[in-house]
Amino acid sequence: MIGWLADKYRAGLMGPGHVAKLERSGPGDVVGPGSAVNGRIAVFDGTTGKLLRNGPYSVENITEDLATKVSKSQVTNYMIEMFAQANNASSALTKLGVSSFIQNLLDDTTGAAAWLSLGGATLLSGQGAVKLPNGLMLEWGYSDTGSGEYSLVFHTAFPSACIYFAPVLNFPLQDTVTLVAVSYANLANTGAYIQKRYVQGGTVGVGSIPIRWLAMGY
Repeated sequence: MIGWLADKYRAGLMGPGHVAKLERSGPGDVVGPGSAVNGRIAVFDGTTGKLLRNGPYSVENITEDLATKVSKSQVTNYMIEMFAQANNASSALTKLGVSSFIQNLLDDTTGAAAWLSLGGATLLSGQGAVKLPNGLMLEWGYSDTGSGEYSLVFHTAFPSACIYFAPVLNFPLQDTVTLVAVSYANLANTGAYIQKRYVQGGTVGVGSIPIRWLAMGY
């Protein structure tokens, strides 16, 4: 360790203010520990200036710590310079590698706008639909054609397929009618074929009853 400090001193890297001069005025003036950890820097033990002990740090520890601090400083300066060069927040985010998709989300000021940015869509009405960001769609409607059998056309076609369809008769109970029913056939992404029946006085008839329906697809 003494040799290392001497080399630095001779090379002009360290001056008198950096090196503690250890002068020996008699036997035992400078006393070290019985053992030490290899590579550790010796430090004074107490305030007499005559006792040394094994220090907690090595030259490698100090070098690594300085390298880490320099690295963090360089990153900080780089970010400051980068933001200074950016014309606006969007430009700064682009320099940071933030995608335009995330930037659009950050720019949205309402939940409805964020929903659209995520790929969702909503149509809230009697003939409505909701499209989720993952592509799943829910659709509903009301149909009153005055006919017992007809082709129902969805107001919004499913891009790929309709996987669920549930029509329900919109019909109040009547004592003279013992049974009303609705079914469907030929389910497709664009609609289905509706079939309605009723039983009155033992006679089965084709009913012209309105229906409400719910469909799911993607």
